[in-house]
Amino acid sequence: MSGKGKTKKQLEKELLELRTKIAERELFAVQREWTFRRIKTEIEKLDTIINGLPNGVSIVSDDCKVLFQNKWLNDRFGNKVGQVCYKEYMKKGRLCPDCPVKKAIKSNKSAECELSGADGRYYRLTAVPLGKFEGSISGVEIITDVTEQRRAEEAFIQSQQKYADLVNNLNIGVYRSTPGAHGHFLEANPAMVSMFAAKSKREFLKHRVSDLYQDQNKRKQFSEKLMKCGFVKNEELKLKTLKGKKFWASITSVRKEDKQGNVYFDGIVEDITERKWSERELLKTNRMLKQLTLKDSHTGLYNHRYLEDFIESEFHRAQRYEYPLSVIMFDIDYFKSINDVYGHHFGDLLLKQLARQLRKELRRGDIIVRFGGEEFIIISPRVSRSDVMLLARRVLRAIKLYNFGNKKNTVKLKLSGAVASFPDDKATKGMDLVHLTDHLLKRVKEDGGDRIYSSVEVKKDKAPVPEREEGHDVEFIRNKINKLTNRVNQSLIEEISAFGKLNALKDGYTGKHVERTIQYAAETARMLKLPQDKIEYIRRAYILHDLGKVGINKNTLRKKTRLNSREFREIRKHPQIGAEILRPIQFLRNITPSILHHHERWDAKGYPHGLKREQIPIGARIISVVDAFQALTSDRPYRKAYSKGEAIRIIKQGSGTQFDPKVVNAFFKIVQGED
Repeated sequence: MSGKGKTKKQLEKELLELRTKIAERELFAVQREWTFRRIKTEIEKLDTIINGLPNGVSIVSDDCKVLFQNKWLNDRFGNKVGQVCYKEYMKKGRLCPDCPVKKAIKSNKSAECELSGADGRYYRLTAVPLGKFEGSISGVEIITDVTEQRRAEEAFIQSQQKYADLVNNLNIGVYRSTPGAHGHFLEANPAMVSMFAAKSKREFLKHRVSDLYQDQNKRKQFSEKLMKCGFVKNEELKLKTLKGKKFWASITSVRKEDKQGNVYFDGIVEDITERKWSERELLKTNRMLKQLTLKDSHTGLYNHRYLEDFIESEFHRAQRYEYPLSVIMFDIDYFKSINDVYGHHFGDLLLKQLARQLRKELRRGDIIVRFGGEEFIIISPRVSRSDVMLLARRVLRAIKLYNFGNKKNTVKLKLSGAVASFPDDKATKGMDLVHLTDHLLKRVKEDGGDRIYSSVEVKKDKAPVPEREEGHDVEFIRNKINKLTNRVNQSLIEEISAFGKLNALKDGYTGKHVERTIQYAAETARMLKLPQDKIEYIRRAYILHDLGKVGINKNTLRKKTRLNSREFREIRKHPQIGAEILRPIQFLRNITPSILHHHERWDAKGYPHGLKREQIPIGARIISVVDAFQALTSDRPYRKAYSKGEAIRIIKQGSGTQFDPKVVNAFFKIVQGED
């Protein structure tokens, strides 16, 4: 029907219907667009979730071809869509013994298996049926990396095996048992079986725990203690083997409980029979050694530990019965220099000999104690201060007369001594007397040693202190003392040097020899980059190195023919004589080793001690080379001097045998530099 002839009302109705249809179509389009967007958003969310999973997700057809895989699989193996999954993902294309995808599709249930991947890791494959996907019957595979789990399991199995191997190889018994009066063994290692003399593990496990205890009451107490405390450590009990042999054992055990609530004991058993026997023997030995601990092992004298106990008991006795108690402290003068020159073994010998001599000089009731390294204390009960001073002086005189040492070396010893006595000196306990003698001994040392002081002598020596002059402070006094000391030391060096030059009267070349070689020795030391103080010591040592020849017969020194054995032995003594002359001089103690050893050889064939290589002091090695050069280039009673070139050639021949090669090289640089 055309629009003509229609009423206005009809036209309005048709227009309304048309607008309604248009609105419905627009609404449908909007709804469809909204629906598409929502589906797309959900798909994107699902894609994000699947690709964000920490596992592989793939869709596989019933013929094992990959239809879809997520980002996890893409990152690990690359895009394998369309490929056979097990050939791409697994080692050497090995198919699962029972393919989980096929199994899941067939049974319509999930299935899984574990495989090793082509990348060397382990994976668990879980498959679930999916139905048709892109026209194929398919399933979903969820692939989980279980490498760390598998490795942890393998490590656990290995540790379990190591633990089992360790337990089985232990030489102490390890067991597991049930508690109670009729407890029995559940497990035991070979050492446990052997310890109780069982023929086999099976035989041992048949026995009850109580069969191995000698005292059942002790076993009961042990079990109750373990149940109560949960742990018992090193419990010592007497046990017996299956054959009845008794032995001591140390048992450590712990109570455990499994998931079912069953209680059992784990423990170790150690046979300590020998240790028990050793402990008994040790107690006996300790009782025997208790007295020996009060003695000094080196000298055989009483030690400091004995001193404290003895002097306090004697002091209380002296207080109670009002009789005197006196103490003498002796110290060897310059003992360190003896060790430096002759060595500590020689020093130890002197200490033993001095201890023996002190015993001879003292009364039967006197007690001798080795107080320190070279310090000795004598305790004299019932002896007054005046009498003990007489005793100390008598000992001092006797020691001076005695020759200490061995066939090779002998020395004279000088002692410093101090005396304290109760009740003359103030003391409230025995050790106060010891402390007083120690204080007095320091004063003796300050005054030069080789004398005996008591508090009486110290008081006599005290003089009034003069008033300090204006401008004289502590620093001024210190500097003044240092200057005086240096002046005295220098004067002493000059006196000794002058004394040494008297050798020129005996052999005709010694004085000249020293003057010509001092500079060589110092320059050689400097060439070897020695410290300045050591260079000065070597210079002094060179001045005095032949000082000991004052003790050699002049006929021997001037003899023109070959020396006989007696004369050779005599002349070989001069290093020791020189060292002994200088030993008491404290500030020259650093040069005595160089003087004593300047005739040692690099190959240990020298004298007096046959030292070799770096055992010889560096100063002695330098003196040896320079001394040889000067001797070769000087006239001797039995020959004319060699030329400088001949002397260098002879010394070169001795490098590495008689002389230190480094010193020879340094010396030659100096000598050749003079040309």
